[in-house]
Amino acid sequence: MPNFIQTIRLPGTKDVLDLAYPDLDGRNAINVVCGSNNSGKSYLLERTRQFLEKGTQSKPPAVTHQIGIALTEPKSPPPSCQFFGKSWLRKEQLKTIAYQRQHRRPHSSDVLDYASASLTILYFLVADSFAQGNAVPLSKWLDDHELRTRTIGGFPVDEEKLHRGRSTDTLMMEFESIVGGRLYFRRAQENTVDLVLAYGDGTTAHFEEWSDGQKNILLIMALIQQAATQVVLLDEIENHFHPKYITLVLDYLRRNVPQSIVTTHHPHVIFSELVDRVFYLEATRPPFPEGDPPLELRHLKQPAQQAPSRSMHRLIDSFGKVTAIYRLFHDQDRQLIKQAQQIRGDADIIFHTALTRIFLQDIVPAKGGPLPDRQSQQLLTVLRDEFHALAGRPVRLLEIGSGLGRIPADMNKLSPDQVGPSVDWQCWEPNVGVRARLREEIRQKHIRATVLEKLDAATGYFDVCLVANVCHELTPEQFIDVLSVVTSRLRVSEGLLLVQELYPLLNAEKFAVPYSADHMARIVTACGFAVHSLQFPVRDASAYCIVGRKTVDQPDIRTTAATAISAAWNEIERAAIDSYASRSGVSSYEGYSSAVQDMTTIASIAAWRKGRWTASP
Repeated sequence: MPNFIQTIRLPGTKDVLDLAYPDLDGRNAINVVCGSNNSGKSYLLERTRQFLEKGTQSKPPAVTHQIGIALTEPKSPPPSCQFFGKSWLRKEQLKTIAYQRQHRRPHSSDVLDYASASLTILYFLVADSFAQGNAVPLSKWLDDHELRTRTIGGFPVDEEKLHRGRSTDTLMMEFESIVGGRLYFRRAQENTVDLVLAYGDGTTAHFEEWSDGQKNILLIMALIQQAATQVVLLDEIENHFHPKYITLVLDYLRRNVPQSIVTTHHPHVIFSELVDRVFYLEATRPPFPEGDPPLELRHLKQPAQQAPSRSMHRLIDSFGKVTAIYRLFHDQDRQLIKQAQQIRGDADIIFHTALTRIFLQDIVPAKGGPLPDRQSQQLLTVLRDEFHALAGRPVRLLEIGSGLGRIPADMNKLSPDQVGPSVDWQCWEPNVGVRARLREEIRQKHIRATVLEKLDAATGYFDVCLVANVCHELTPEQFIDVLSVVTSRLRVSEGLLLVQELYPLLNAEKFAVPYSADHMARIVTACGFAVHSLQFPVRDASAYCIVGRKTVDQPDIRTTAATAISAAWNEIERAAIDSYASRSGVSSYEGYSSAVQDMTTIASIAAWRKGRWTASP
């Protein structure tokens, strides 16, 4: 049965790293250990390497610096280990491949087997040269220098000639897809070959000209491939790779190594979706006694020294990870340390603020800048096309849910040439208090619009009916009233209906049922419109606009609308309940917003059914 590292305990602490390892389905696991410099991250990897190399028969912990490691199968041989520590810096040894030498593997896992790595790469480049039907296993290629000499001897010595086979090995394919080139070798001298990358524009690059990231990726892939590694110990991955390559290496480890332990200071690694568990390691040492330091001290070897006091804990949610990152990058900045310590408290404040805003009306007026905001631009683009299609005649527009007149105010920012014909803009706001503020806003800012006191005061036919950011605030009865008025005020084949909403809502509201673009499109379609939708992202939501052209007069629009709205509410309620019931906790700011919106959606629908939500105040 495969054997893996289950826990690690460092001296100076009772805490343990409870590591992730492959589950019963065989899914590989990546563990990340972060912490400031001199906290013991490299020491942890080095001692783990030594333990795995020497086997499970460890001596009693007679010295302070004994590390404690528990394996999943303590009576079985330890897993094979590949340690990428300081010796990784000698990757230039891949520059030339001495294929004729007798291959000797390093005596310690602390020394990377560069010879095996380079010969493994060469093996895949010349695999087509083996006699047909006489495949040579990689192990024989690594051990038989005479076989390598015969094989490479078949290629001429020519520093300008590059060679490669037609290998479809995954190592070669993955490496080439990452670097965007094709890997070749050349036999520039009698006893050695070297690696060359060729690109689609005809340029080539010798190994010395590659970036450090390209060299490191090829090295790590080749070493893992040839050794059938079970555990990889990778020290400070960000010292060797750009963030893009970090993701690619983590993905490669995830797919090819059963268990990995990676140390880092980098947020890209700490927050990676490819990582299973993240741990924070901290070491504290007592300050030097006050006064002048002694002129002489005795140096003790490390095993005889007192281990520093350490703490280790797992970072489970994004709040803990953010706190750890602050501490990693700003150890000397007391203000940021204080901020890091208060992050969880700040999260509680944000949650409290989100709950408080549920009960506050947040009506957004037009911004003071010279241009319309993005949501208004979305509408105005559709309106401009419609206005021009009306051949320059005056346009009648009915806006339901006008708020504080944001859209007509943004319309005023455009010139007549940009907008088109004159517009008879009539506004109705269902909330009585907001309606009074709307009337004052229009008067003070000289917005070209008329405020209706009652919705049925909108008489005659309109060219466009606009329902903007209000449907989620309406009870089914109010929504039916709106759809009934809209359909009666638009002509078949001519009338245009625009319904604009945000989904999900940017902030939860006391009584609100947010509609997705799909739900809204189905309701509008049921009422006799042919529709399409426009969308763009706004923060963590999507601003959509359902554009509907009236195609038929529904004989009983109120019943039709009621049926469509009821079906939508049932689906919305079920989705909110499922989302709420499936949560085991909240670990991110996005989770706060989503959880609060689930709760207010469920509460709003329940309040309406109990007769507690009847109309806007």
